[in-house]
Amino acid sequence: MNKEDRRIIEFFVRLVAVQDFSTLAASQRVHLQEEAERLSPLTDVQALYTAGRKFFSSLERGGKAIVPFSLVLERMDGTITLGWTNTSPGLSLLSRLVSILIRTRKFPFRFCPVCTTLFAPRGRQLTCSLRCTRKKEKGKRKAEISAYMRGYMKRRRTRERERAAATQRALAHEKKSQQAEAKRHASLPPSPWKTDEERKAYQEAERQRLRKIYEKRQHTTAPQGRKEQ
Repeated sequence: MNKEDRRIIEFFVRLVAVQDFSTLAASQRVHLQEEAERLSPLTDVQALYTAGRKFFSSLERGGKAIVPFSLVLERMDGTITLGWTNTSPGLSLLSRLVSILIRTRKFPFRFCPVCTTLFAPRGRQLTCSLRCTRKKEKGKRKAEISAYMRGYMKRRRTRERERAAATQRALAHEKKSQQAEAKRHASLPPSPWKTDEERKAYQEAERQRLRKIYEKRQHTTAPQGRKEQ
């Protein structure tokens, strides 16, 4: 694609981007008219705008477009050349654009994924402007953060469920142990003491009795000294 083709494509991008030609300021109309005449003399920019909008709206998202002129193939000096008939001077730029599309065999325009604006990409350009590129990168980072947070919250909920299940198992085991202990206590004979004070007093008296018995036994079994001769 040469520079002239690129200029025609970029001109149509700016022209089709206008939402309503009747609301344009006079200076903007003059600027578009002068730019169109530099590319092709006797161009009627308003008629070109109407035909271009119709053409691009038909091609949008893979549709079909019918051009307002007929295709002609001419053989000159052993070569086939492409031409058009019934082309008014005001629409000559549109016929040149169609020739570019046929020659390149691809749609040289792209719709911005951020703001859906039609633009002519250069190289690997994906968005219409730096602003949309930053918005796309910001949205991508936001999507990555959202994906990370979803994964993090999923792992956190899994850990919380595991901890809750472990707590439930521990409580169930403790309850089972308490039930077994209560069952063992229930199988024992009833205690002779009504209160803990009575039990402690009995245990203390029993210890004193056993200590006296031990001391008496130690005294009786101690070896006696030899008698003096």
